[in-house]
Amino acid sequence: MYLQKLRAVWDIDWDGVHTYGDIYQRPEVEHCIYNFELADFERLAHQVYMVAGTEVTVDIYDMGSPLDAFGIYTGERARDGQFLQIGTEGYQSGDILNFFQDRYYVKIDAYAESGTASMWLTPFADAVSGKLPKAGDFPELVRSFPQEGLVPHSLAYVRGAPLGHKFLSPAYLAEYARGSEVMTVLVSPSLDSQAASEKIGRMKDHLAKVGEVVPMEKYGREAILARTKYQGNLLVLTKENFLVVFAGQEDPNEALVNSVLEGL
Repeated sequence: MYLQKLRAVWDIDWDGVHTYGDIYQRPEVEHCIYNFELADFERLAHQVYMVAGTEVTVDIYDMGSPLDAFGIYTGERARDGQFLQIGTEGYQSGDILNFFQDRYYVKIDAYAESGTASMWLTPFADAVSGKLPKAGDFPELVRSFPQEGLVPHSLAYVRGAPLGHKFLSPAYLAEYARGSEVMTVLVSPSLDSQAASEKIGRMKDHLAKVGEVVPMEKYGREAILARTKYQGNLLVLTKENFLVVFAGQEDPNEALVNSVLEGL
């Protein structure tokens, strides 16, 4: 953008005939479907700055709620990034720094031919953070997940199709490590216990078609254990208005199951 004196990344000349937008806009929109279709942000502030030969782009998404700001952040979060105490949480990966704070999701990227662009990311992030409402904590239900065994930065909020099922949306996700195994825990809130029962009924119907389903009454009247070829073993149960799924380990970790349920 800087070399071609452009203000929009989509207008960059790619090959003399096509622009960057011609080639990559649709794939990027599809990759970031949470941003463009599911998250339904209310407003977007976009600004490009030039400082000491470095182009810095700042995008501030007003997501409407802290929960949706957390959700879009977790949808784009790079787990191998350097996590920072900016906003509620932020991370830097190369010349990109993203963070969420209150109802806002902030994306900052920098470019310079000299390769020193990243030095400007934190000062800009601090300046933006200082203008936003005070940073709060993680969403309440996210904080209810037990910490023991939790894979760092695995907590997420998903509006799409959690575990491939739209009827589980929205849902909270977390990963737990036990030896070489990693278990995914999904919590899908419903309006009431009847709605949660309807969800587990749909899960039973689906899982019975793709694997073996057996009752697990030690975890409640509706609880089941499904053994499937492609998703492995899944323990599915309800507690009040929540449907809970434990997936990915050969046998359910009873201590983890009880700890998650106690937090709900």
